[in-house]
Amino acid sequence: MAIRRPKYSLSMVAFIDVLGFKDVVCGVKTEPQLKSAFERIRKVHDIFDTKPTRPFTAEANRAMGKKILALSDALVIAVDSHSPLSRTQGIVDAFDDELSLIGCNQALCATQGVFLRGGVSFGFFVDSSGIVMSDAMAKAYTIEEQVRVPLIAVDPDFYGKLTSHPGNKSYASGSRPVDWMFFEVMNFETKQVMHCLDYLWIGLDYSCGWRSREDQNRWKAAKTDIEKNQIMSESYTASQLDLLTAHKKAVEAELAKGHPEKIRMKYEYLKTYHNMIARRFGPAKTEHLIL
Repeated sequence: MAIRRPKYSLSMVAFIDVLGFKDVVCGVKTEPQLKSAFERIRKVHDIFDTKPTRPFTAEANRAMGKKILALSDALVIAVDSHSPLSRTQGIVDAFDDELSLIGCNQALCATQGVFLRGGVSFGFFVDSSGIVMSDAMAKAYTIEEQVRVPLIAVDPDFYGKLTSHPGNKSYASGSRPVDWMFFEVMNFETKQVMHCLDYLWIGLDYSCGWRSREDQNRWKAAKTDIEKNQIMSESYTASQLDLLTAHKKAVEAELAKGHPEKIRMKYEYLKTYHNMIARRFGPAKTEHLIL
């Protein structure tokens, strides 16, 4: 019997888990509880677009060599380092684009009350004949277990290679995506610094856009550039403040649930993180959003 050679790629792989979902599933006793748990996971799938129906998204995934696998309450996302996009755009930009999208989706999930934890690494990835196998996925899973708080951390070796890659030289000093997408967190097990996606800051960057069609119509009707700029600035800022408001409410809701101390500490950490981002965004605009 001939042994088929498995097809593999060298890929960036993310393992992302829904925080606390095991307890939710194990606590299901009624059909409404089952429906609630199912809807919780479906929110994540919808936000991450695990089964894209729009032709543009499906084509973009093919260009990126991107695969998304759903494993109960976890997602595995793999991006091929030799994809058509990475060959034309560059591997650093291809990976940075996906990391920022993951951060944005993490922020959107959080505003829906679904908090994520995960790890990202780099290595071989096999998805062939119904078999999924990857050293990068195994490393990402290990990192996810070490994070302890609702953040997505990057394998230190991969972070070093990503930040030192020659592809970063095309950016001006201080403007590289890797300079603003991550922040440092202490690994509670190894006592070493971990670099985690600064998901709320990334989400604010993505949400910088028109808040409503009405705002766009006011901008179109404005007579002067000064009026147009003011309307645009106010609308964009309001859109970003909406995200911060939703995140604040989601964290507050978890803090009010009376979780055991071990669980509550995770949301206390998110409270500190939320306040850090709110103050960084602008104290004058966000004082009412401090937890």
